[in-house]
Amino acid sequence: MKKKICSFLVLLMILLNTSFPAYGMPGVNGYQGGISSGEVEGVQTYDYKEVVFITGEPVVYSGQLVVVRSTKTDTETTTYRYNLTSGENNRLTRTVVLETKIEEKSNQTVRKTILKSRPVERITIGDVVYTLDTLSTVDFSMSTITDRRPACDYFAGNWNSKKTYSGGNGRLVTVTTTGKNYGYDQYWGSAEVQEISMSIESTGQIGNEQDHWTGMVDIKISSSTSKQLIYMNNRPEEISFEGGYLQKQQNNSILQYTAYLPEFDSRGISTDRIVKYKDELSLQSFPRQERLPVPDLKKIKGHWYEKDVKELYSLEVLDDNEFVPNQYMTRAEFAKAVVKAAKMPVEENNNRQQGRRNNRKEQEVSPYLDVPTNHAYYPYIRTLYDNGTMTGTGNNNFNPDGIITRVEALTIFIRLMGFESIAPNPTAVTLFRDNDSIPDWGRNSVAVASYIGLVKGDDYGYLNPNQPMTKAEAAAFLNRFINYMRYDIIKDYRDRVMTY
Repeated sequence: MKKKICSFLVLLMILLNTSFPAYGMPGVNGYQGGISSGEVEGVQTYDYKEVVFITGEPVVYSGQLVVVRSTKTDTETTTYRYNLTSGENNRLTRTVVLETKIEEKSNQTVRKTILKSRPVERITIGDVVYTLDTLSTVDFSMSTITDRRPACDYFAGNWNSKKTYSGGNGRLVTVTTTGKNYGYDQYWGSAEVQEISMSIESTGQIGNEQDHWTGMVDIKISSSTSKQLIYMNNRPEEISFEGGYLQKQQNNSILQYTAYLPEFDSRGISTDRIVKYKDELSLQSFPRQERLPVPDLKKIKGHWYEKDVKELYSLEVLDDNEFVPNQYMTRAEFAKAVVKAAKMPVEENNNRQQGRRNNRKEQEVSPYLDVPTNHAYYPYIRTLYDNGTMTGTGNNNFNPDGIITRVEALTIFIRLMGFESIAPNPTAVTLFRDNDSIPDWGRNSVAVASYIGLVKGDDYGYLNPNQPMTKAEAAAFLNRFINYMRYDIIKDYRDRVMTY
């Protein structure tokens, strides 16, 4: 059942696409069938690998890819510059400039991309130099859609391209490509998958004989970014703290190709025999590291919730002066923790009210009667109200001091990720023994949370959905949610497409 739901999950992701603070920008590999070392903040130059098939045999090039983006109103320009080599004598240089028109539609973004100018490309393989044929057109067309969700953006796109190279002895090689990409993008991790089909047609003269051959190539690319958390012990005893967490960003890209190309005789003329080539390339970025603050939590040492709490304090998801594990967590406290866990931008009261005064000449009005705009948790409650993630309790009240329950927490997590529609309609039936105790409004969310591993029952198979959550239990839920976004979605994207 879990595999089936994961398939529905990925299918949903394939139908969607993004635009909220981008952490793993789609397109960092380009659309030429290669892989890069991945997005790193402030970096435009990446390590890069690509396989070229225009001679009828795979040739692996590696080097650097420079990606420069600029945006003006509703138009984005992306320039890709490639400088690659293969051994001592083979070289590939290429410049591609894409122009993208961006159209916002509700919480979705549609992007339409074409070539802004004719690409420039030169490939040296042995003694032969291939350049784009001046008498042939170069085509590229792509469209993507991004669906923005509170904690995560999902994107999917399709493209096709055609270009013809001229080589030695009047040889013409036409490469036609169709591709699709899909993925997700959020603070803790991101992934992009490309599936590419390439057809190659080559015509040329060898001696007095005309040579013509065709080939097919399938390429699968999986790129992922993950912010991993590692606890570092301090070895000296004479130090003011035991140790702390190191956050490390890891970028990984894998390319797998399968090519069906002709075998050539001793004269270099193609035969009817087809050779299958299959291989895998990989790239990793140099890891970026950040030491996180070290909280003073000696009182919880040895407790079952210690790891979750220490991680959340280090990540500044929790920031109470003193953590009381058996104290119940209020709805307002949970709202703040959820916003911080999902890394959603928060507009502070004074900025929001100032903006309202400047733009609409009116004061901020709270959506809830029991949460005034000067309430300590108002910015977080307002953020979740605006994106529909956490609603009130009726009669225009939020009940900020009420206690958060397990079913409420799980429903909020599923809404954050945009997975509400994955569960079977009209109402899911979970495997928990107290399924009938789950409120109708939360049963679908609980079902999805169970299927993707966010929650498990107790030793007797009970969920206890309406049970109030202590701060220790809430910490475990919050950390499981972060780890799901950090690790688990990536696995589903990578393992679904790649073969090992």
